[in-house]
Amino acid sequence: MLVTDAAPPAAVRVVKRKWDGTVSTIDTASRLDAADGQVAWIVRAGSSRSKPRSGTVVTVDGDELWVTVPGAWWVLCGYPDTSRSLTTFKVHAAAPFETPAADEIRWVDLDLDFDITSGDVALRDEAEFHDNARTMAYPDDVVRGAWAGISTMAARYTTGDWPFDGALQDWVDTGW
Repeated sequence: MLVTDAAPPAAVRVVKRKWDGTVSTIDTASRLDAADGQVAWIVRAGSSRSKPRSGTVVTVDGDELWVTVPGAWWVLCGYPDTSRSLTTFKVHAAAPFETPAADEIRWVDLDLDFDITSGDVALRDEAEFHDNARTMAYPDDVVRGAWAGISTMAARYTTGDWPFDGALQDWVDTGW
């Protein structure tokens, strides 16, 4: 749900980690005001994304709208196309999302993704998920939680429930 009378987005650092604690990426983003316990942020096109594991910094190609809720086993990223329509999404299985601090959002990526591109859906990185679950010793509840998060979001996509109900498009349409 969009909050329309919100102040300008506040800058926030976003740190994505792997289960073993290593930092995968660091972004500078703009946090959005969101209702109903949602946590949302934007990573703008042209911003730098640090990848400490590989020692590289890349430029983000297009705007990214991120959203989740505390306790969720997923983090969703929406990618507006050139006409500013959200037709591409990536659902990341994640350790249960924790309520973030005012200046930093931290989350743990579990390397299992559900991609949606103009109505085409695909499960991605399953082999990587299985390998990392073994080598990083994911507990049983984490393995099951990752699958539950992906399954929940796949069902929401199928039924058109939030966040696939057009609510995220409202943020894009109002200029964030």
